[in-house]
Formats: sequence, structure tokens, C-alpha cells
Amino acid sequence: MTLSQEKRDNVGKYLFNADEMESIEISGKDLQKRKKCEMSTEITKGETLDFVIKREDVGDGISMKVFSENQSIDLISNLGESLEEKWAGAKKGFFYQMAACDINGDGEKEIIIAGGNKKDVLELCVLQVKKNLELGYGEEEEENPQLIKSINGGYKAYLNDKRKICVIK
Repeated sequence: MTLSQEKRDNVGKYLFNADEMESIEISGKDLQKRKKCEMSTEITKGETLDFVIKREDVGDGISMKVFSENQSIDLISNLGESLEEKWAGAKKGFFYQMAACDINGDGEKEIIIAGGNKKDVLELCVLQVKKNLELGYGEEEEENPQLIKSINGGYKAYLNDKRKICVIK
């Protein structure tokens, strides 16, 4: 998976856009009102994950969780302190997105989480779910899902025909 910069004005309404993706997005304003959004999607053949974006039950923090059967993991808290601090509270004028898309063309969907204002701020992370959908830490202490790409800049991104993530600045 490579990163490319191209100029393309009409890429779609989301922070991250791809023709073959499933996505949920919620505004910071709606998160402040304690609204949430959720979806279910097949990541690999026969294996489904549930996605939820909401405010934490206590405090102002944002929760972007994936669920597999009886397991769950909050993706924001597993992306490092800098992103967790930036996303500590829902911001008015910002949007928060979770998507599932086969970015690398291997037949399995990656997870995309993004936050930004669609004007001049975009934070985007691409995560890969390992086989068996065991979330959290496994025997070898590796995170699942695993961060494979992080983008900080621009205001929107999309997957082009060559399966490259392009950022609009």
C-alpha cells in the first residue's frame, strides 16, 4: 500500500472515500449530544465485525470500537498517545469515520478510522485485522488489529484505481 498525492476535487463526502467500502461517519456535534452510529460488516469470508462510534459512557472521550462475538477493542486507545490526546473530546465542526475496505486487494478488508474537519485537518489510520479476529493482544503480544498506515495532513483521502491512498491537500 503506497501513499500518493493527486489533485481530484470530487472524491466523495467522507474523510476517506473508496468505491467498494462500507462506512459510518458521525459529526462531533452529534457526538456531543451522545448520539452514536454503528454497522456490521464482513471482514473476511464468514467473519463479521461490528463497528461503533460514540462518546464514552463517562466523560468526553470518543470511543471507536470493533466487536467480534464477545470481544471488543477501542481502536483510538491503541493508536498511541498523540492521537488519543487529540481525539480526547468530540470537536464541533469535526467528523469521525470508521470504514471497512479491501485496500491492498488481498480479499480481506482493512479498517480505516479517520477524524478531521473536511477543510484542512485529516488524521487517518489504516489497520489490518489478522486471521481469526482475536482482538487485543495475542500470545506473542502483537496488537490485533495492527496499524499499517498513518496519515496526518490534507483534508480528505481516497483510494484510486491503482489501490493507492491519495490525500487531498
